[in-house]
Amino acid sequence: MMPRNNGLRLQAFATTGPLGRKIILVIQFFSLCVLWFTGCSTNIKDVASNLELINGKPSEYQQAITEFERVIEINPESEWSHYNLGLVHYNQGEYQQAIKQFERVIEINPESEWSHYNLGLVHYNQGEYQQAIKQFERVIEINPNNTEVHNNLGLVYHNQGKYPQAISEFEKVREINPDNAEAHNNLGLAYHNQGKYSQAITEFEGVLKTDPNNVGAHNHLGLVYYSQGKYQQAISEFEKVIRLDPNNVEAHNHLGLVHYNRGEYPQAIAEFERVIRITPNNTEIYSNLGLVYYNQGKYPQAISEFEKVIRLDPNNAMAYYNLGLVYKEQGKITESEAEFKKAKDMVTE
Repeated sequence: MMPRNNGLRLQAFATTGPLGRKIILVIQFFSLCVLWFTGCSTNIKDVASNLELINGKPSEYQQAITEFERVIEINPESEWSHYNLGLVHYNQGEYQQAIKQFERVIEINPESEWSHYNLGLVHYNQGEYQQAIKQFERVIEINPNNTEVHNNLGLVYHNQGKYPQAISEFEKVREINPDNAEAHNNLGLAYHNQGKYSQAITEFEGVLKTDPNNVGAHNHLGLVYYSQGKYQQAISEFEKVIRLDPNNVEAHNHLGLVHYNRGEYPQAIAEFERVIRITPNNTEIYSNLGLVYYNQGKYPQAISEFEKVIRLDPNNAMAYYNLGLVYKEQGKITESEAEFKKAKDMVTE
């Protein structure tokens, strides 16, 4: 039994993943005092590799800020102090302060590759894609073989829906490092979003040849099969993910989607409920559960799930719309129209 076309849509999770390399924030206050007070010129990345890892506690961040500001008072041209101060602010989400510090490093040293890089990350996290692109392109001028920035530039284009440009950047990564699994994975995602399923499969299978236990590649390969309507192959890939990572939320959700599209509602419910146990505030899954119950004609349960979405996210227009559809099926026209109006008002605001 296949689900009827009712205007509701299950929600899959985004699979692109976060942008950029993980910035490791490190500091060692006392063993480097000689460098600080003499103003010795030191390569930022070399210094960072010799420092202790901050644990991310607010008190330690504040201590880091205090110490770096003290060094800057003594030596305003301390490139790596401004740089690391920028990293502290970045990790605290204080983006304007981070921008100020990275720009100061660039004033001191216009060729500071990682300052341009991190400045691009800050702009990206603020949704300022053009500024991010500008900084990443500057990194490439400094170091054309920086695979991380080519990858990030590709991800920015990908998130803008500019898939040809994204593919171009990911291919550059692959040219520089043919074994770069991330490049193959991202190429696969870009091809998938263009509907080029064969090319996408080739890229994901390329990752799995060198790394058979790559959870992301199995997940993405499953999504390609899902898009092709090859549900059995999709199930196989998602089950491989779950064997490798039993609490993988995306795989359980995707497996639920497949079962839903096969009309296997009890199995779909089991997968979505597993996700809820792992992430109790997951509004997408409550929506998906509501849809399954709706298609089973279990309207009270569907209403309960959509109301959970609204409690967690009062501005979720789709939840109000879905609730309106349920009321309409129940013949509650007044309630239905009220929910549709709420959804419309939110969309048009």
